[in-house]
Amino acid sequence: MAGICSFICCVLLFVSSVRGIDYSHTKLLDGTAYKVHWMFDNETETFYFKVDVNTTGWVGFGVSQLLFPGIEGLEWNRNSMDHYDVIVGGVDENGTKYYKDYMTDGHVHPTPDTKQESDWIVTNLTEVDGRTMIEFTRKQNTSDIDDHVIGPGLRRIVWSYHNSSDVTTKPDWQKHTANGHYEIDFIELPREPPVVEYVRTEAPTSGAFAASIIGNFLLIIVGLIFFY
Repeated sequence: MAGICSFICCVLLFVSSVRGIDYSHTKLLDGTAYKVHWMFDNETETFYFKVDVNTTGWVGFGVSQLLFPGIEGLEWNRNSMDHYDVIVGGVDENGTKYYKDYMTDGHVHPTPDTKQESDWIVTNLTEVDGRTMIEFTRKQNTSDIDDHVIGPGLRRIVWSYHNSSDVTTKPDWQKHTANGHYEIDFIELPREPPVVEYVRTEAPTSGAFAASIIGNFLLIIVGLIFFY
């Protein structure tokens, strides 16, 4: 049974990589060294991501959680490196593909997040001509209390990579050579319907209507007398 499940997973991975995803958005980071492509499927409430990075080392990508919601200027955990829900992956010098899900805990090497093994689902991972490409999916709401639901409006992505070193089993794998963050609308806020003002006009009363008819009749009589 386990063999059948493994075979099905391999088939799905192959089909998804061959079929390809029509990514509707692209963002260039670190010049053009780090490219992020994504699209959102409303029906399945799933994000599809592709990161294409000019590196032979490890690649990191993630979504930052709100640290102090409602406090202006402190909403995002800007420099604390806390609660970054990230995926780190690559292809080592032996051609072995690797990736893991992490939750950061300050300015230290992150540890694998065992509570959310399936949050980031990798569908394709390659290293060709000095560029590492990872395709993966993530649910809008992972149902994990530690995760941030990626809803409409501004959200923050965090990115990083090492230009040559891969992640090893040792806890001291090398720090990033480039990293950063970017605030972006993954899902646009719904547009508010236009406000239409209605001006109510009162219907003329019977007296006003009669006066209007008499006035117009008198104007006609005056015109006839003047021209004749």
